[in-house]
Formats: sequence, structure tokens, C-alpha cells
Amino acid sequence: CDAKRGPLETTSDLELVLLLAQFHIKEANLSEAIRTLEKLGNRKFAPAIISTLYLLYEATGNLKAMEDLLVKAINWHESKKVNIKPINQSWNSLQFFINIFIYPQSSLSILTSLYRETANFYLNQNKPQVAVKYLEKVIEKKGKNAKITSMLINAYSQFDVAKAQRFVFQTIMFIDWLLIV
Repeated sequence: CDAKRGPLETTSDLELVLLLAQFHIKEANLSEAIRTLEKLGNRKFAPAIISTLYLLYEATGNLKAMEDLLVKAINWHESKKVNIKPINQSWNSLQFFINIFIYPQSSLSILTSLYRETANFYLNQNKPQVAVKYLEKVIEKKGKNAKITSMLINAYSQFDVAKAQRFVFQTIMFIDWLLIV
């Protein structure tokens, strides 16, 4: 990193950080890999970095960091209305990886994936009310689908059985309507 440019402004800076993190992971030094990736600033909210950090936090048993990462990533992506553009179009293998996996291609797609994963996290932590909040955001952004509706019914059934039953009834009515049409 050049002091005049600031931290991680070039592709080569990013490549160095990713290589260093990869080295730490290969050496089973997960805490150092986490510290390295956390230095990416807002670039850590790219899908591949979020996934890597999430898995590293999970491997180290840091549930609070997992939750914080998901919430901060959602907040960051919700605040962005434009896509991040690739630094350059080089096709060497690391640059290809960076262009495809580090820079978001679709903000809506990323957000809905983050909402779904955050809902899964909260369901696994036995916090269905919080999970519902994120599942409803998926439906708001992408519309209803069987998997999300199923997850929503499951979550509601843990704290609001009447609402879960209404969702089941609505789903059955929709299926019946599809069969008639």
C-alpha cells in the first residue's frame, strides 16, 4: 500500500491481501486470516469475502462476529444503489477471480442472498422473530417462492402459530388457484 494512495486502492493491493489471507488459512492461522481480511474495509462486503469471513468466524466459534458481519454487510449493500466496477479487465486467473467473485454483479441478488443467509443464521440461533424480518425482506425484494415461504412458515410456527397457519392457508389457496388456471 502506498501512503499517497491510501489503503487497498489498487488491484495489486487487494491481490496481496488475499494472498496473505490464503497463506494464513493454509497455515491454519485462522485468527490472522480474519485480521487480514478485516483490513479490507468496505471491500470485505463483496460476496466472496463475506463468505470467507463468515466461515472463518464459524470455524473459530465467533457467533457475534458472524452476526455483526451479516448485519453490516446488509446495511452496506442497502446503502449502495450502484454496482462496484472492476478496477481493470485483465484475465489472469487471480484478476478473473477478483472480477467475478469480489465485485458484486447485482445488488438485488446480493441483498436477497444476504437476507436469506441472515435468516438462516437467526433460525439456527433460535431467534425466529429476527429471522422473519429478513425472510419478509426477501419476499419484498424477490416475491414469494416455495423455499422462502416454507422458511417463513417454520419461523412463524415457533412464536406465532396463527400467522403460520395463515401463511399455510394462503399457500394452499395459491396452489389451488394455479391448478384451476
